[in-house]
Amino acid sequence: MAFVYGIIIFIFICVVCYRVFDESISMNRIYNNMLSMITPTPQSATVNTLKPGVICCLTRGYTNINRYSKLISRNNHLSKLQWASKYDHKIFHEGNIPQDHQQYILDQTSLPIEFVNIEHVFKRPSRKIPTDAECRRDSDWPEGYKRMCRFWFVDFWEYIKEYEYMIRFDEDVLVDEECTDPIEYAKLNNVHYLCPYLMGEPYEVIDGLDKLTGISYEDMHNVPSTHTQLIHVPHYIDKPDVREFIDLIDSSGCILYNRWGDAPLMGILVRKFTKDFEYEFEWKGFKGYHGSHDSFFLN
Repeated sequence: MAFVYGIIIFIFICVVCYRVFDESISMNRIYNNMLSMITPTPQSATVNTLKPGVICCLTRGYTNINRYSKLISRNNHLSKLQWASKYDHKIFHEGNIPQDHQQYILDQTSLPIEFVNIEHVFKRPSRKIPTDAECRRDSDWPEGYKRMCRFWFVDFWEYIKEYEYMIRFDEDVLVDEECTDPIEYAKLNNVHYLCPYLMGEPYEVIDGLDKLTGISYEDMHNVPSTHTQLIHVPHYIDKPDVREFIDLIDSSGCILYNRWGDAPLMGILVRKFTKDFEYEFEWKGFKGYHGSHDSFFLN
């Protein structure tokens, strides 16, 4: 009889323990489900919707179709680089390259080029007419050149904001077949800006920039060669203080009044908003020839 009672008690204890254990599991599941509802998963927090990269230039339109020879030569040199086909290609223009000219240029290359009309920002009026005390007027430089400088510092960001990286190869830049993919290098080395070499900038064409920024001429006159450059787009344009600095320069009116170039302005921006080890002003991976300066950058 005692044996029977023992069996009954044992079964009762097992049933009670199972109920407690099962309820514990249920509560644990409820807790975990609630936690997952309020806590974003690491995957959703790190989704990157930006396109990998874009290769750009700004060019002008011509009435004579043969004058696109520099641009066509640039495109043909680029098409020989295997890595260039991984990225999008945009050619910005002032609204003066007609459709038949665009087709003529496209027929000369295998690159999937998109033409982008920037006329409305290129021709927009200056936000301010400064005084000579703010920056001395320089009438020696063509208006179109000054507007090019403004575009490549102020306005181009809007046209590349969907990309992680932008590479700029100007119309007169002929890349060498040994030119390295700067985007791959930047990703592997956590670098946000690259250009092949530094240039000297005379004070006459950045008159007043030192007064506005509080940076001495000695600290700004060695400028990046922006005709060939890589920019890690979100690293800069996603920062409110970067946008404020760009707006400060644009609202001064001195790009069009004097001739503040995109090279000294970009030099200031990169030095100001990038750690020293996260940019390279003399990156040897860029290899090619720049026509306007008649200079090779091969070593």
